[in-house]
Parts: sequence; structure tokens; C-alpha cells
Amino acid sequence: MTKVVKGWIMRIIGWGLTVLGFVMFVLPIPLGIPVMATGMMILITTSKTARRWFRFIRMRSPVTDKSFSYIETRVPARIGAVLRKTRFRAIGRKVAQAVRQGDPA
Repeated sequence: MTKVVKGWIMRIIGWGLTVLGFVMFVLPIPLGIPVMATGMMILITTSKTARRWFRFIRMRSPVTDKSFSYIETRVPARIGAVLRKTRFRAIGRKVAQAVRQGDPA
């Protein structure tokens, strides 16, 4: 199997687990959360679009970002590395504009 085919298979598995986790979330036994988290980890690992989406969510919601940062330090190293891929760099608007224009503000 080629890398492309493996990547697509992993994405399909990731989306399937994420959707299954959402469906199982309403069950009385909270099995949906670990299943959903596993699917999201697979998606973050295999898909740039998923990483950008999670990065956008972390950027828009400080509470979510703080929660992910808290979890990053308390999970095993491999899982923490996957979550660190979704960090965003907080840059002020003026600094970002200066960098684009070439000013060493």
C-alpha cells in the first residue's frame, strides 16, 4: 500500500471514530469521550486540515486553549506531541503587520 492510500484509510478511521464518539456521547456510560478523542488524535496526526481546524478552535476559544495546554502536560509524551501540533502562535496585529512589511519593529 502506498503512503497516500494509508493516509486516506487513517483519515476515514479517524472520522469514523470521531462520529461514533459523538453518537456514543449520549449513552449513560461515558464511552464516547475516549472514542472521540482517539478519532481526533488520528485526524490531527494525518490531516493538515484537521490540524488547522483545531488550531483555529484553540485560537478562538481561550478556555479550550487553556484546557488543551493543561492536558498536553499531563498525558503520555506521544499524545502530548500530537496536541502540541495544534498550538497557535499568538502574535499581536501590529507585530504581524510589521513582519509582513519588513519593519524590524
